[in-house]
Amino acid sequence: MIFVSGVLVIREFNADTINLINLFEKQTHAAVRDCIANENIYFIVEEGKAGLAIGKNGANVKTLQNMLKKRVKVWEYNANAVEFVKNMVPEATDVQANGTRMTISIGQQDRGRVIGKGGENVKTIKEFLRRNAGIEDLEVK
Repeated sequence: MIFVSGVLVIREFNADTINLINLFEKQTHAAVRDCIANENIYFIVEEGKAGLAIGKNGANVKTLQNMLKKRVKVWEYNANAVEFVKNMVPEATDVQANGTRMTISIGQQDRGRVIGKGGENVKTIKEFLRRNAGIEDLEVK
C-alpha cells in the first residue's frame, strides 16, 4: 500500500509476480516498488537504487535475463511525476504534466524503441504512471 497524491493505492500482485519480485530483490538487494510482467519484465525500484539493482556493467540484469529467459528492464521511481517519466524515457526531449495528463515528446529516431513492439513499452509506462503517480493519460508526440 502506498499513497499517491494523498490517495491510498493498493497494488495486488499474483503469485508469479510476487515470486519475480522476491527473486529480483534476492539477486539485486534492491527493494522493488512495482513490477509488471508481460513480454518483458519491468521493475520499478526505490529512488537511488537503480545502480544497485542493475549491477556493475549490468551484471544483475544479465543474470536475471538468463534465469528468466525474458528481457528485464529496471526503472527508478521518483516522487516527481515528470522526473519519474524521464527515468523511464530518457529519450524524451520534453515532458509536460497537466493534472492527471502527461505529454512527452520523443525524437523520430527513438520512437520505435520507446513505444516498443505493439506499443508494449508505452502501455507499461502508462500503467506504472497510473499506479505510482496518479497520472491517468499519457500522450507521446
